[in-house]
Amino acid sequence: MGNPGLCAASERLRAAPERQISSGPEGPRHVYVFQREYATVDPARVELVGTDEMTTCVGVAVRNNNTGMTSVSHMDFPKIVEGGFRQMLELLGSPDWWFR
Repeated sequence: MGNPGLCAASERLRAAPERQISSGPEGPRHVYVFQREYATVDPARVELVGTDEMTTCVGVAVRNNNTGMTSVSHMDFPKIVEGGFRQMLELLGSPDWWFR
């Protein structure tokens, strides 16, 4: 919590109004990520991906701006954050330089 940019982004997210989501005639195209899970989704198939209720956990959202692919995780153990983050980036088609 010592990173000013991260704290500012967190405050903006907390200040954003809640949005109610309902399913359309084709059914919901939403993915919910529970604790100890992550999902990488294609925007052509999934409209909304998210997680909630993080008290002592870490939530991470990463989006590939070129493809729109998005990965969201709900990690609950510090030792899995690096490995989990690496898996998320690999599924997004990340370049090799992300891992240097």
